[in-house]
Amino acid sequence: MSSHPQQTGEALKLAALKLLSERRADFIGQARRAMLRVLLDRGEATADDVRAAVTIPDELDPKLFGAVPSALAAEGFIAPAGYKRSKRPVAHARPLTVWRLADRPGAEAWLAATDLQSNLSTTINKTPGAGTPGNGDFEL
Repeated sequence: MSSHPQQTGEALKLAALKLLSERRADFIGQARRAMLRVLLDRGEATADDVRAAVTIPDELDPKLFGAVPSALAAEGFIAPAGYKRSKRPVAHARPLTVWRLADRPGAEAWLAATDLQSNLSTTINKTPGAGTPGNGDFEL
């Protein structure tokens, strides 16, 4: 018998989503912001809405979108509201969780903060010499 305790399916899923969130943070961050924008605009959203809003390179597995709602739900910004079938042909009408906005002020504050971080990151990445303190070109 193994000396390691068996992990539950839920624990394995959470560990995989955490790893995915770390390795694809840029795309998952974009997708989380897109999901909140759709929710703020329409009141509900599914993975189909996120897929329509965020383009990923062909070489990336679109399963990365599975990590999008977990952190938003853990923060209490969103909550499941039911299920509906995917409209994307490649998804073969599989059921998707419908998410509803649970904390509008919190979601708006998170979105504003992460948009600011994203804008700062983009500015740093596009600035010549950025990230190299002491060369005279380090700007925010």
